[in-house]
Amino acid sequence: MKKFLASIVLICSVFSILSTKVMAQYGQYSGPTPNQTIMVTKMVAIPNANLTDPTRGNYVNNLTPSDPHFIASEFIFFKITVQNTSTVTLNNVVFTDFVPDFLTPVAGPGTFDTTRRAITFNIGDMGPGAQNTYYLQMQIANQATLPSESGVFCKVNTAQVSADNTPIDQSTSQFCIEIGAPAATPTPTATPTPTIQRVTTVPSTGPEFDFLILGANIIALTTGIYLKRKI
Repeated sequence: MKKFLASIVLICSVFSILSTKVMAQYGQYSGPTPNQTIMVTKMVAIPNANLTDPTRGNYVNNLTPSDPHFIASEFIFFKITVQNTSTVTLNNVVFTDFVPDFLTPVAGPGTFDTTRRAITFNIGDMGPGAQNTYYLQMQIANQATLPSESGVFCKVNTAQVSADNTPIDQSTSQFCIEIGAPAATPTPTATPTPTIQRVTTVPSTGPEFDFLILGANIIALTTGIYLKRKI
């Protein structure tokens, strides 16, 4: 009887060891979960009154108060690089640029929401290692709308990129504005390569605007029914 029980225990032990080994092998064959990552890099062009083609700008990560300053009404250019740093295709890649105060978007891809002060555009899908570069042209506010105190102050422009099932990445660029310096006379922007598209402003509509539209539709419908009955 004891020999029989010992045999049962031995068989169960062997079966358990083999099952564990088989499961481990299947786990190896399934492979690790792919790591989905995306990166955005934001840079700003050093002030240059003669710069009309943003692809020819001298770009740096940040401009400090000791670096060249922008002045009222001057154009400012930003360079954005978006890269899929993973080994799988990323879907629904969306870029967002949060525009700081005293800047107005002039040209570039995407739409500008004046309420959120954000430029957004959908890049779509990006294959492994893919890298795209974009340029945004903006303009410094005029002298009358800048702070009244003379001196230099700095602002930060933040870029963000996201994709499905992928952590969001952000990058910032600082630039500085000199108050009191003679305002710039903007030079018309030449058509660069690649072509910069016009930024479209998206107006915000409140609930009162929606109610006005609804009321106008009801009046028009009632008038149409009344005229039809008279005919």
